[in-house]
Amino acid sequence: MASRTTAAKSSWVQNDDPTIDALVASGLDVSAVGNHEFDAGFADLTDRVIPRFGGHDGEGDPTDAERAGGLDFALGANVYKKGTTEPALPEYTVKTVNGVRVGVVGAVTAETRTKVSPDGITTIDFGDPVEAVNRVAKQLKDDARRRKNRKDA
Repeated sequence: MASRTTAAKSSWVQNDDPTIDALVASGLDVSAVGNHEFDAGFADLTDRVIPRFGGHDGEGDPTDAERAGGLDFALGANVYKKGTTEPALPEYTVKTVNGVRVGVVGAVTAETRTKVSPDGITTIDFGDPVEAVNRVAKQLKDDARRRKNRKDA
């Protein structure tokens, strides 16, 4: 999560819990993954960080609800299961803001593979973020047109 700078060391030594708590308390609704979410590996992201955003207190195994509750904080349209184009993380979420449906697409720099330990990311690949965001944006636009056409019919 947080950068390993001096200012963030207190959060880092506490498994980034203070950072996660602050983001949740601030009312953050969605977030894309960044390269630091992979610092401790993909398994740490999926097994600890995502459930923590979903309300897991770190004791015992997270529930399915805690895992699901944290998914909007780990959007990554260009994070794929190794050797495929199958998403390893949620690509987007749709929120209603003041009565308007808003699609939020997440992506991480393709250079993430060179910024984190390769041992922690052996099960995933990072694709081109621009291609991934454009692909998902088109999908969202097409879905919105279909919904509109059904309402007009």
